[in-house]
Amino acid sequence: IGMSALLFDASKGLFDHSWFADMEEDARFYWGRGGGWAMMAMAELLSVLPEHHRDRAAVLEIFRSGARGAAETQGGLGLWHQLLDKTDSYLETSASAMFTFAIARGVNRGWLPPSYAPVAQSGWRALEQRVRPDGQIEGICVGTTAAYDAVYYYNRPTDLRAMQGYGPVIMAGAEVMTMVRNFTIRRTNNTYYYDRKQP
Repeated sequence: IGMSALLFDASKGLFDHSWFADMEEDARFYWGRGGGWAMMAMAELLSVLPEHHRDRAAVLEIFRSGARGAAETQGGLGLWHQLLDKTDSYLETSASAMFTFAIARGVNRGWLPPSYAPVAQSGWRALEQRVRPDGQIEGICVGTTAAYDAVYYYNRPTDLRAMQGYGPVIMAGAEVMTMVRNFTIRRTNNTYYYDRKQP
């Protein structure tokens, strides 16, 4: 909640990458993995936070707004961009895995409506194309510090040895598998509709 007060743009549903206490006005950069970490952390927090915790509703509201922002910035291939609101920045794997995981977890736990399930499904279908036969994963941005200019983010390289994406890809796949088991899926008019299976 405290972090979101400084970094979350509720009108966009996106997290700024950084906040500088000594700057009156700093430029906002909605870096994919930064936003992905926030969404993933909230999904994990909500999974263990007691239902009657005094701050649960506030965390859930931020999570839902972030899921909306993620859904609205997903690229046409199912992945998310390095800079979420810059469609000319490259499609990045680790952020895509984090958003896929968080949204699938939200659908599975009932924090998000089933209408979000196709967002996670599309994310996973795109992510699985980035896993090589030898298990290496393509398109993961290397370690990235906060910066003052968009050019920095645009030009961060990807590397097969960048470990920031391997865990999130595995977690995304596992959560999507759970989602697919929990719902009956209908394909209509080239999209998917999810109906929760009755126990």
